Amino acid sequence: MYLLVAYLVWDVRIDGAGEDACYSMTLSPSGNPVIAGNYGVALYAAELAAADGSFLWQYIFAFPGDGRSNVKRILLDPSDSTFVMGGTVYPYSGDDLPCGFVAKMDSAATVWMYVDSADGCGRREGFSGVTIGDDGHYYAYGTDYETYSADWLTPSRRFVLKLERSTGSKLWRYEPGGYSYTDAAPSPGGGAVVVGFGADGEVQRVDATGSEVWSITPSDAKLWGVAISSGGHPVVVGSKDGDFYVAQLQMETGGTRWSFSRNGSANATDVAFAVATDPSGGAYVAGYVDNGLNGRDALVVRLDSVGAVMWEFSYNGPFNSDDVFTDLLLTPDGRLMAVGYSINAGTGRDMLLVSLNPETGDTLWVLTYDSPYSLDDEATAVAVRGSSVFICGNSYKLPTDRDIVLLRYEDLTAVEEMSEDAPLEVIVAGREVRVISEGKVEIYDAAGRKFTEGLGPMRVVLRRGVWFVKVGRKVRKILLR
Repeated sequence: MYLLVAYLVWDVRIDGAGEDACYSMTLSPSGNPVIAGNYGVALYAAELAAADGSFLWQYIFAFPGDGRSNVKRILLDPSDSTFVMGGTVYPYSGDDLPCGFVAKMDSAATVWMYVDSADGCGRREGFSGVTIGDDGHYYAYGTDYETYSADWLTPSRRFVLKLERSTGSKLWRYEPGGYSYTDAAPSPGGGAVVVGFGADGEVQRVDATGSEVWSITPSDAKLWGVAISSGGHPVVVGSKDGDFYVAQLQMETGGTRWSFSRNGSANATDVAFAVATDPSGGAYVAGYVDNGLNGRDALVVRLDSVGAVMWEFSYNGPFNSDDVFTDLLLTPDGRLMAVGYSINAGTGRDMLLVSLNPETGDTLWVLTYDSPYSLDDEATAVAVRGSSVFICGNSYKLPTDRDIVLLRYEDLTAVEEMSEDAPLEVIVAGREVRVISEGKVEIYDAAGRKFTEGLGPMRVVLRRGVWFVKVGRKVRKILLR
């Protein structure tokens, strides 16, 4: 038996004017990927067909100000199958001062749009994202400075807004001061737990009326993510004292239930960026640790309900350079996906895609994606529907021309090779491969990228290396020397 564990079905490159980016992705009710970010200086969102990557709709909305508007987070609202997105816009003509932005969309149609200019945009204000509360309303969170820097540009403030779900009207604004909020998760009964940083880390719980329930400031910390455990307690992730850091907090009081840290051998800064919780009360956390000569090594850690390590997975690419996980997803059917980037010789950053067994941490597959331009590529978001794995990210065509890239992989955990009574007939002569079997033939390289397809019988000349020949559900692995 040979395993072709995942293969590339299609890739779509979205090229606007200059710098484009994908920051977030969700799935439509029909299972199509919906991506969001910026298209040049305009807001951008689009739904693509899962089958072939064709566009079902695109939303491109430019404001008259002098800056790059963007969507940082897009979510499906399951209550009415609409989408809510939050980010930053430049609403005033000739002005380079941004405002926070939230919109509710029904496909490409705007149901309502909220621009946070009523409170003034006298400083560099913007939303880092939006979440849907337990009460069904929307909670947008943000910062005065899009750069998330606690080291310069003061004074600043961070804030949370509650917006009425059906109309987009602002119900209240919570503004405790400080620098930035980077993530939020809904708390019971409405309100949110928000994380970020100022001079130290910041975690606050705000109730459904906008009142602060509690506030903590972990020293020498920057927090980048938060999720609610199955036991109802927030799990926060980031960096503390320069280490990869995770803590579970008491929902009622903000007290620390347990914490975990990991220090790379280089004694440099190590960061946890993403967290997913599981039904057992534990958490999966992804980011990186710096190991000196190996550079940054991508890391996933599984912790149990009391913060003990169940397993760790570390990835150091073949060139001993930086490898980083930026997003993590535990699928409903129990698969764990982590994405980010790996720096390779000659191609810069390549998208890094890893599938792990969530129970054991065993590697199911590791793939990298280098665009045809062999410049920097980075995966920023992952979504899964059935066997389809969608990865959204950013890819440079030129040093000053960044595009959005969306990939669909097919995740095959076990594919049978030919049986004795139904062989997959392939003849290899030098570097010529002849497929004798009839039917649709697909040929993939060792990274799971489709090289060519056609109808068998067919013949093709391939370069040296490992290849997979697929006809139907049967696969033949061949090595050309």
